[in-house]
Amino acid sequence: MSDPASYPVELPPGCPPASAVAAGGAFYRLVGRSLALGEAPGANDWILPHKKRKGECAGQTQVCECHAHSLIADLDHVRLAWKLVPWVRKKAVARVDLDGSMGRILQWPTDVFPSHYEWWPTPASLVPRCEVVEGAPA
Repeated sequence: MSDPASYPVELPPGCPPASAVAAGGAFYRLVGRSLALGEAPGANDWILPHKKRKGECAGQTQVCECHAHSLIADLDHVRLAWKLVPWVRKKAVARVDLDGSMGRILQWPTDVFPSHYEWWPTPASLVPRCEVVEGAPA
């Protein structure tokens, strides 16, 4: 099991939160629209939010959730969001299976995804094995 001391020093104090648990289980990740069923998303689909050029977390190194990847536990929540949220329609969905050695995770529900989780990977640069299970809607 990974512990918070194994994270890079760049994480803000108290990150990941003490309530985060060892990662484990099957989750879904929104990935690039052009990926086909069975294709493995690459490193570009696993850039931590604080390292991106755009978005609310761009450059926000002192915000804990900006050091975590967004994952969804329930594929039906993604399917519903495809119908209701325009930006989600532009994404394919990959399944990723996590185990305790891969970091810490915490349920972090959102209005769009009630089964949303934040995942702080160990190491921070980890690109997990995963594959597209549903393509972006046409």
